[in-house]
Amino acid sequence: MQEDNVKALIAGGGTGGHIYAGIAIAEEIKERWKGAKILFVGAKRGLESKILPSTGIDFELIDSLGIKGKNFKEMVRGIKQIPVSIMDSIKILRTFKPNFAVGVGGYSSGPTIVSAWILGIPSIILEQNLYPGTTNRILGGFAKFIAVNFRDSQRYFPKRKTICVGNPVRKNLLKISREEALKKWDLDINLFTLFVFGGSQGAKCFNDLMPAVCSLLEKAGKKIQIIHQTGESDFERVKKLYEERKLSNVVIKSFITDMGDAYSAADIVISRAGATTLSELCSCAKASLLIPFPYATNNHQEYNALYMQKEGASIMVREREATPERISQHIAELMEDRGRIRKMEENAKKLDRPNAAREIVELCRSLIGQR
Repeated sequence: MQEDNVKALIAGGGTGGHIYAGIAIAEEIKERWKGAKILFVGAKRGLESKILPSTGIDFELIDSLGIKGKNFKEMVRGIKQIPVSIMDSIKILRTFKPNFAVGVGGYSSGPTIVSAWILGIPSIILEQNLYPGTTNRILGGFAKFIAVNFRDSQRYFPKRKTICVGNPVRKNLLKISREEALKKWDLDINLFTLFVFGGSQGAKCFNDLMPAVCSLLEKAGKKIQIIHQTGESDFERVKKLYEERKLSNVVIKSFITDMGDAYSAADIVISRAGATTLSELCSCAKASLLIPFPYATNNHQEYNALYMQKEGASIMVREREATPERISQHIAELMEDRGRIRKMEENAKKLDRPNAAREIVELCRSLIGQR
């Protein structure tokens, strides 16, 4: 097939984790086929319209809702929306006519991959988490291949078409030196630096917790500095919390686009345990303290975090146990043991799968011409 004729559709989103995995695959498709046309199908209620425009990737949004983990009223709305989402997806697929579709998870992935199957368009789904959700388990029956992030996830899908490739990480996650990064953030190269973020939309738990943690560390004579992504809705409140405690050496952002700079500046990262976050931590070789989101579907973030802890790359603390005292104690202990941090960084790097996007695109190449 001529390069200019390849058309790829990527479906998924809602949260940054799904979107950034999709972007990483799109980048690799462009590397493989210079003239490829790519369309991203996302959800109207997600972050797609905020993140995707700057990438130059064309996108369409469908009105798709979640079902699992919702209250009864939201569940009924989600079920009623399924036929509409499938019809919208079929219309997009018929217009775009892709050679293949890739589902990266999120509300729009399900109806789009089912629609691709109805139209005879071959597809691949990506399972980012250690414990797969119900939607991807169902979609595994419709897809030609299932690409998984963790080897232990393979047992949940048909063996003959399941491949462990890792989780794609976007190319613009540039790694620069710690000194360069701290200079960009206007921070002190001699101070221990924390990077705190609760996912692409922030986390109230972290926003309430970290000002108190910083106060306790300061009272204990532990000099630190912090980069904190709060999410847009909580930015002003969190800024006020830091100001009330008279804490300096704090950089507060509602949303960080240059994540590579933030990772590079950090001695340790405090974050949730979404699959894309963990893949980025491994790619950047960062020690981390993970507080999994306790209401994630099937508690998948805790499974992810336990795996990272077992491999010696992270410390996991459940949200109900994440008191300022406990978190500040973990940070203080790490500050006193740089050797442990280096070992955690080494262990994180061992888990990195830098060729994940390339392997997925090779699977896509094998689908071209199939019906």
